[in-house]
Amino acid sequence: MSKILSKILVVLLLSIIFISNAHQMVNAAFEISEAYIQKIGDADYHLKYYKEEKGMYTYCTCSIVGHYQDGKFYPAYCLNRDMHGVGAVENYSVDVDSLIDNNAVWRAVKNGYPYKSAGEMGLSSDFDAFAVTKFAIYCLIGQADINLYTADEGDEEGQAMLNALHNLVNIGLNGSGSFKNELKISQKGELTEDGEYYFLVYKVTSGTTIQSYDIKSVSGLSNGELITDTKGNIKTSFNSGENFKIKIPKQSLNSDKNINIQIEAKLKSYPLYYGKTRITGTQNYLLTANSYQNINSEINTNLKLNTGKILINKVDSDTKEAIEDAEFELYNSKNEKLGTYLTNKNGKIEIPNLYQGKYYLKETKTNENYILDENTEFSVDVVYNKTSTIDIENKHKTGNLTINKVDKDNNDFAIENVGFELYSEDSKLIGSYFTDKNGKIEIKDLRTGNYRLKEISTNEWYNLADETNLEIKWNETTEKTIENELKKGQIRIIKVDKDNHEVKLKNVVFEVLDAKDNVLEKITTNEDGEALTKEYSLRDYGKLRLREIETNELYDLNNEIKEIVLEENQIKDIVFENEKIKGKVKIVKKTSEKSDITGLEKGAVLEGVKFEIYNENGKIVDTLQTDSEGIAISKDLEKGKYKIKEVETSKWYLLDENERNVEVTTNNQIITLTLENQPAKPDEEIVKTGPEKALAREEIEYRINIQNTGNVPLDNFIWEDEIPTDYIKVNKMNLGTFNQDNSYNLYYKTNLKNEYILLLEDVSSKTAEEIDFSKELSSDEYVTNIKIDFGTVYVGFKTENETIIKAKVNSNVKRDDIFENKVLLTSNYKGFNLSKPSSWKTTIYEILPLTGM
Repeated sequence: MSKILSKILVVLLLSIIFISNAHQMVNAAFEISEAYIQKIGDADYHLKYYKEEKGMYTYCTCSIVGHYQDGKFYPAYCLNRDMHGVGAVENYSVDVDSLIDNNAVWRAVKNGYPYKSAGEMGLSSDFDAFAVTKFAIYCLIGQADINLYTADEGDEEGQAMLNALHNLVNIGLNGSGSFKNELKISQKGELTEDGEYYFLVYKVTSGTTIQSYDIKSVSGLSNGELITDTKGNIKTSFNSGENFKIKIPKQSLNSDKNINIQIEAKLKSYPLYYGKTRITGTQNYLLTANSYQNINSEINTNLKLNTGKILINKVDSDTKEAIEDAEFELYNSKNEKLGTYLTNKNGKIEIPNLYQGKYYLKETKTNENYILDENTEFSVDVVYNKTSTIDIENKHKTGNLTINKVDKDNNDFAIENVGFELYSEDSKLIGSYFTDKNGKIEIKDLRTGNYRLKEISTNEWYNLADETNLEIKWNETTEKTIENELKKGQIRIIKVDKDNHEVKLKNVVFEVLDAKDNVLEKITTNEDGEALTKEYSLRDYGKLRLREIETNELYDLNNEIKEIVLEENQIKDIVFENEKIKGKVKIVKKTSEKSDITGLEKGAVLEGVKFEIYNENGKIVDTLQTDSEGIAISKDLEKGKYKIKEVETSKWYLLDENERNVEVTTNNQIITLTLENQPAKPDEEIVKTGPEKALAREEIEYRINIQNTGNVPLDNFIWEDEIPTDYIKVNKMNLGTFNQDNSYNLYYKTNLKNEYILLLEDVSSKTAEEIDFSKELSSDEYVTNIKIDFGTVYVGFKTENETIIKAKVNSNVKRDDIFENKVLLTSNYKGFNLSKPSSWKTTIYEILPLTGM
């Protein structure tokens, strides 16, 4: 029972592997439809296979079976290992209706027997080659395991078969290439003209080798088509790589074509046929055969042949210019209306998608400016893939024009010999014309439409008239009356500041006078400084005179009378200038007294003093500086009040902060100011006082007063005290106070530190406190110098409470020793250095013992 089930499973498996992969090759011409399978021998024993159920290797048996085709033997390989086949049973027939397209099996058989000889497979006999190919198929369809095959080591042919078996299985599983029997026909390019024919080129291709092909049939064409090679030779059989042509006569291209082409080709595809047993319970077979296979294919080509065109050019019969909006109807040879069309702005209609044949055009409407010819029909022959062009003309509609030329003020007065030019709407000159004695021009047969009439000459006292637009209508006379106006002129006064023409003056009054000084009118300038006269005829007023009678209060009246010649049809601009009332300020700068720094005497001139001049609105209008003669002169200042302010003075002189007021009232006025500067007097004072006598070990005090005694601020204001340490040792110091609110730094030196040490920083000048130096010093250290740096002090700076330095007289001083305590005050002003010393001498004395007791 288990063997029966096993066989059923094998059959089902093969159905999945082969039957599901087999397909009806409806385009394949099978060379065999049935095969008679017969045995021709048995292979020798070489290969062994491990039988699991027996637990041992046994020799593989193999019947050599196949079928004959055209007298040649072709192997047949069983596909159901556990079923009986030819050799185990009598010979029998199988039916062929499909191909096996398992690519792994196809690769193995293509590289096995019979497509490869035994020698090519490395074997000594065809029977051995058959056996190896058969066992490889079993491995590839899952009916055997390649790893369970073996051969005796001493069996050379067996070892060769084992190697060949592994090679075929490897090719099947991992090789490249697949079964291909497709055949493709493709069209190359489009329908191409060739003499009296049009032709299509076709290419035949396949994924495998084509030996040859034949064209079996061509349908869908009329009589007269040709089948040729690419050189035009008529034939139906072609070799591999050859293209073929289908040539169609031109006269048959009057309708769409649906062409069907059928071919048969011989392909080298190594086909594997599926042979289905007719006897239940027996083997199905894989049949080898001729490596070439006949394959059929076909192609359908749909040709849309409505590619002809009609191009209508609608033009003016005289100018040949394009006519837009003309309407045409198109009819075929059966008098069937195909459509209605309008010409575009280029006068063209393009009618596409027409089949080859005869057509008729009828003009049903035309452009409104043209006359329609209703009795004309136009025949057009359309050829495949060509454009048939037809030119159709229309005559333009016409009308007449009458021109009347008259005086503008008196239309009854006709003007003779006035010249005109007439232009079309697109500015093309139609002609030149002149009025007759009645002032008339008559022009006949003008094309309808819009025109432009331009006057080019007239009577000397008249202006040319403006251009006139007019319209000519069909079968009508258009009449135009053109007026001429006498030539006139006008004057525009432009009133400006003499120095700055961008400044325009309003409310300036002028009189307009004739040649006899009669006042014709008064005019006043506006916000833009302009005043415009009336228009005056050139015939009556050749010249006019202008006189200024009132002007702006800040300006002088212009007394010039200007005579103006009028120009025809022009507004003549006349510029009148007014000069503003202006004056100058002259400053003379001197010293108020002798300078100890510069040595200049009182009344000497000062160079380089700068001033600013402000107007009444507080705006700076000028900046000036005295020269080497001590003089500074301003630019012209307009009428008004001004303020003079000194902003910078000479280096060694004080700035004069007094402002001076001046007023310019008349033109060319010069206002002179003589101003003095006080010289800078930098000076300082320091006074140091102390005891006149002192005892050894006595506590003594020194008092210091300082002051800025000059009239300028002093920079780097520093006093420095040099302590006579051989006689005294400073231990404390009372800080003084000062009348100005600023700050200073306190420094000291010691016998152990030769550089100044900052003790206090930014000390307020209003702070009074006692400093104990002993807190800052080591046991053998003492103060040798004291320095106070005030930075900048201002005029009047002085001591309010004295600075006091406290010291103790050394114990080793001697009677009548005299020692001096020195202090030095230094400062500078703009590079001018000051130095003032002060000192105090003290004598040592002793207290004598009392006597006479």
